[in-house]
Amino acid sequence: MLTCPACGRANPVEASFCMGCGGPLGATATAHEVRKTVTALFCDAGYVAWLERGPEAGQPLFARAHGYVKGSGVLITSDLSGVPLARALLELGREGEADPVLDDLRENRAVIEPQIQARTMCAVVAARRGDLDEALRLSEEAEALAVPTDCLIDQADVALDRAEILLLAGPPDEARASAEDALEKFERKEFAIGIRRARESLAALDADAWALVREQRPHRT
Repeated sequence: MLTCPACGRANPVEASFCMGCGGPLGATATAHEVRKTVTALFCDAGYVAWLERGPEAGQPLFARAHGYVKGSGVLITSDLSGVPLARALLELGREGEADPVLDDLRENRAVIEPQIQARTMCAVVAARRGDLDEALRLSEEAEALAVPTDCLIDQADVALDRAEILLLAGPPDEARASAEDALEKFERKEFAIGIRRARESLAALDADAWALVREQRPHRT
C-alpha cells in the first residue's frame, strides 16, 4: 500500500494519485516535495543575505531557486522564487534581467500573488523606461487584484512601487503618502526587507534625493 503524504490515506500500490485527496503518490510526490523544500531553502537564505548584505547578496540565491524549478521541467504552482528574484533585480537597477523573470510570473496563473507582483513590478519597469501612462495603468491593475486579498505584503509592495511611479509622474505628496502606506503594512507583517525598503524610500524623499531622480527620468506629456 502507498500512504498519501498529504492526507494519510492508504492507496493501492499501482495508484499514481491518492483516492482520497487526488494528490500525487510515490516518486512523483517525493520529487515534488523535494523541489518545494529546496526552493524554500534557497529563498530563505536569499532573504537572510539581503538583510545582512543587501539585494546584491540575495539575488544569486533567488536565481538558483528559480533556476532549479525551471530546470526541473515541472511546474510548482506554489513556487514564488521569481518574486524576490525580480524584486532584487529591480532594486539593483537591472530591469533587463528582470524582464524574463516577470514573464515567468505572468505565466503562473494558478495563484494570485504572481499576477499581482508581475503587474506592480512591470509598472516600475515601464515608469523607469519613460512610459508613465502604462506604468500607472499596470499599477492600478495590481492594486485592484491586491486589495480584495488579505496579503498585506503584496498590498505594501504595490503601494511602495506606486510611490516611485507617482514621483516620476509628478505628485510628490501622493508619492510620500503611498510610501507611508507601504511602511505601515510592512510593519504590521513584520517583514524586515519591506520595512527597510520603505524607510529608505521615505528617507530619500525627505532628503530630496528622489527629486534628482525625477529630473533624470522622462516626464509624462
